[in-house]
Amino acid sequence: MQRLAQWKPVSVAAALMVVAACSDGPLPTGATIESPLAASLVEQPEQEVALGIAQAMANPTIRSSVLKAFRSSPWVEHKLVLQEFITTSEGIELVAAAAQARGVTTVEFTDQVNALPLLDFYMPSRAERLSWRGENTVGVALSTSMRVTPTSAFMSDGKVIPLTSAHTAGRVLVLLHPAEAKGRRMHRQAALAGLTIQDSDDGEIGVQFIHTLPSGDSVVYDLLRSAGGKWFVMKEDGNAGQELAIAVQQRSANARQAAQSLGALQYFSECEEHVDECEGGGPWTGGPQGPPTSIYYIKARSVCDMDCTAGNEFEFRAKAYSNTSNALVLQGTARVTGVGSGNIYHEPWYGPVPMIFTTIASGVYIDVDVVETDPWPNPDDNFEPNPVLAVASDNFRTFHIGDNRGWNFCTRGEPVCKELSLMFSW
Repeated sequence: MQRLAQWKPVSVAAALMVVAACSDGPLPTGATIESPLAASLVEQPEQEVALGIAQAMANPTIRSSVLKAFRSSPWVEHKLVLQEFITTSEGIELVAAAAQARGVTTVEFTDQVNALPLLDFYMPSRAERLSWRGENTVGVALSTSMRVTPTSAFMSDGKVIPLTSAHTAGRVLVLLHPAEAKGRRMHRQAALAGLTIQDSDDGEIGVQFIHTLPSGDSVVYDLLRSAGGKWFVMKEDGNAGQELAIAVQQRSANARQAAQSLGALQYFSECEEHVDECEGGGPWTGGPQGPPTSIYYIKARSVCDMDCTAGNEFEFRAKAYSNTSNALVLQGTARVTGVGSGNIYHEPWYGPVPMIFTTIASGVYIDVDVVETDPWPNPDDNFEPNPVLAVASDNFRTFHIGDNRGWNFCTRGEPVCKELSLMFSW
């Protein structure tokens, strides 16, 4: 892990995300070819899962149940974990249809799914989540590595199409790739039922505060920000699917058990999804831990996984050291998920997101590692070349990582035009 910033005074070192664009894309038995691309595809057993799911989606009942399951997900980008989903009633129906299409038993197809790493199962494009109403236009692509971008997708009739065509001609893409760190969306759509996966008023970003205890264990808080800028800890979610509700309840229970040693709930109030009932609470204003050092601003360009339709999962891992002894005093992490990127401009994230509950004014210096997280066994993406300190003041420091010519000088598609702009406050 390389260091982004040290504030005593500022020294910077880090490394820029390497986005691999390797190709994969097998042609399982029974698939047909829509383009010459398929002639060079290599057989890979996991692609039987992708093809089976695609063929199952020929059934309008299956498409409808998948749409509803995506819609009910509380996670950023409406993600599901495939291996968890297939244990639900809707998932069991999907497996049965996929197994029938592939000419195997449901047990055999289930075993094929469970032999794969945990896979996120979702529609990465926001535009497609907003517009798809269950039509038979779904392509399914699968990769077992975040370093390998699929080159093809399977349609419900078994055809293989180039991934570059998966978002054209009215098609939509369902993606399967190794499961990543997840945050619950802030300000989720209120309606449980709907015609599309996502409504226009649905939240896009998930924010978590991760406190590292002296034991080395971590406690994760899913945060919710009010219109007035106050942060709250979300309570467990009773509206999630069963497998998701269990995960959220366990996370919340762990947070409550550790609250006494954390002291972080002196800063956060616990709140339901609709924060208007909680506005009497709000940020902690005093006590032993001090006010937080925050990540205040994030803007990414051409920093992305897979085909760049999905969001990023950034972690800002802070450590505070004593100015006198250099001993480690405190650790904390801000995780922000669903941050968009690509070769076009995206709206930045404005914080502040609490990162560590101390400041450089309290006798410490702070190091921050910035990573775009990837699931095991892929290493997290670090950043290079060294960040450029663009602006410094008593309360803020702004860094540009990557192309330091500024946003206005890069042209669309330019290979060196990768940048992450960050602002820290304390």
